[in-house]
Amino acid sequence: MKPRITANTAAPPSASSAVPLPPIIHAIGGSIGSALAILTFYPLERIRVEIQSQQQQKKPQKSTNRSAHRIWMLSETGDPLWEVLEDQQQKQSNCAAKISTGQNKTTTTLIVGNQLGYSADDEKLLIQSPSVREVSLGSLSLLTSQCISITHHYLDRIFEIE
Repeated sequence: MKPRITANTAAPPSASSAVPLPPIIHAIGGSIGSALAILTFYPLERIRVEIQSQQQQKKPQKSTNRSAHRIWMLSETGDPLWEVLEDQQQKQSNCAAKISTGQNKTTTTLIVGNQLGYSADDEKLLIQSPSVREVSLGSLSLLTSQCISITHHYLDRIFEIE
């Protein structure tokens, strides 16, 4: 008698039949990833801002041939960002000849906090720097991603490609 060979007809479990993870697992994973990112990059970002601030203080304030650097610190009590941008656009349009020759080139950095705000040390460091100006998107607390989107919208409206 010959042995009978039978094929296993049971299909291996597929990904669609696997039990989905509960949302709390996804939330915990996201929280851990976010915390690791903050713990990794926040000290580096603080050092970078501190070095830039110290370098800015060492540079002579009056210079016609160098590029300028502005630092705007986003806070709920600052000057409205839209008005600040409009003022900058008017100043640039008044100095169109200087801009076309490469003089008065300006770089701007916008510092955005998180839900906890700035630490007391960071805020003191930033406010004491003469190159830092407080700007605001309003008194309502927003997510950082919303602040970035609104700022990009303002910049797009001010500096539209013609």
